[in-house]
Amino acid sequence: MPVENESFYNLIGDEISRESIVEKMIDYYNEKLELGETRVTDFNEGSEIRNLLESIAVDLYDLMEDNYEATKIAFISTAYGEWLDLHGENPLINTPRDTGSEAVGLVTFTIPVVRAMDIIIPEETILVCEENDLEYVTDSEAVIVPGETSVEVYCTCLTVGEDGNCSANTITMIDDDNIDSTVEVTNPEAFSEGSDYEEDDDYRERLLNAIRIDNFGSIGYYQELGNNVEGVHDVLLVDDETYTRKIIVNGDAKPVTEEVLVNVLKEFTRPENIVLGHNFIVDSPDYLVLNLQLDLIVEYEFEEDLIINRLHSFFDGGITSDGYDFSGCFIGETLNETYLYSCLESLDGIIRASASISGNQSNLSSLTVNSNEVIKLGDVLINQTLIDE
Repeated sequence: MPVENESFYNLIGDEISRESIVEKMIDYYNEKLELGETRVTDFNEGSEIRNLLESIAVDLYDLMEDNYEATKIAFISTAYGEWLDLHGENPLINTPRDTGSEAVGLVTFTIPVVRAMDIIIPEETILVCEENDLEYVTDSEAVIVPGETSVEVYCTCLTVGEDGNCSANTITMIDDDNIDSTVEVTNPEAFSEGSDYEEDDDYRERLLNAIRIDNFGSIGYYQELGNNVEGVHDVLLVDDETYTRKIIVNGDAKPVTEEVLVNVLKEFTRPENIVLGHNFIVDSPDYLVLNLQLDLIVEYEFEEDLIINRLHSFFDGGITSDGYDFSGCFIGETLNETYLYSCLESLDGIIRASASISGNQSNLSSLTVNSNEVIKLGDVLINQTLIDE
């Protein structure tokens, strides 16, 4: 069966499609074939095993997409719609979405001469504004009594939003043939209080701001403060015997520059940011230098600088020339081998990647990272094997 050309990017930037899932399964079988653990070799279009893998990919894709959506709604930064509303309704945040409001104001109904009988304008009489073509409705019954030529009544726009905030003397049409034709209407003053429904982007930012304010002086508050300094990748606050907090600063560049350390300390000691009794010192992390040996199966030979630059994007964080955005290594974060291999294999032409610690062939899974350490890419030894060799 044909594999539909449909895809999505997961939260770490990998493109997932049914076709890529099939290719991953084929790669798995090819690896097993090299180890003598399978005899399956025919993956051509229309073969039985290819049809089977494509059938499996349909369900796998749906499961992965569902998991992706479930992951998105778990975080304020990526949640949307009603899921974002649930974050705001959390008692710890208690910041509901602004669903918008209708414009309100007074209108005046008038008649040219005094009448001997009541002139009744029913509740919910529809009026129309010549400025915006929106409809407005009277909030209550209005009566022009004998001896009077006018009456005021509150009126509400039927459309939620700022568009209902019309100028004075623009609500002039009565959409009700049962009302005396001599009755005229206008709004002596502008209508106000109409507000738009708060869209996801605005609501999300307001929720994040509410969290920042509520957490003033907390670990989370200071971490975010440090992360927003230019040149900072992430920070870690730890207790210190002399100071309230030591700020470990992991820079975008490794090692972190003195300028970045100074700027972080300046930000933390601004009068509006510091809490009474909190003192800070800044320091750089310890760097765990990782010398890698890469073994790549490739369709053609790569310039080594291209591969090394991609590794720096992976370890330090950054966007590659082909649009992949890597978050980089955080303080105390262990190495995720799967993500590392995906980083390399996302380069068109690299079929399979494996790596070990250069010099002793240690398995990367045995690498331990202390809480104040950051992995820093060291020397890289690259072995490339063409696929047809």
